[in-house]
Amino acid sequence: MELIQDETDEWSQGAIVDVKTVNATYDKIIPNICGDGYEQVSILFLGTKDYCGYTDRSYRVGGCFRKSKGKLTYGIDQEKMNIYKDNVICIKRNSNLTYHNLIESYRKDNCGTG
Repeated sequence: MELIQDETDEWSQGAIVDVKTVNATYDKIIPNICGDGYEQVSILFLGTKDYCGYTDRSYRVGGCFRKSKGKLTYGIDQEKMNIYKDNVICIKRNSNLTYHNLIESYRKDNCGTG
């Protein structure tokens, strides 16, 4: 039931009508950097796992065995990212145009009324 509610909430958001980038770095983040009417996009980087690399170029995900001669490389932790290649991605939504509205309009145009 939660999945259906999440999907309904997502489809109820205003449709994205514009995308822009703003140059930024982590040491120079400005509040409301996107400007009026825009919201900053962030993504979830899922991270990587630890792995053990061996001299024969094989590897094992999750770490090295105790007596192995492998080299352990630590994974990267999961992180919410909001800067990509020194740019913030900003989107503008039209709150009057939701995906529910678009589907309803499509049905009327392609299936008739009734």
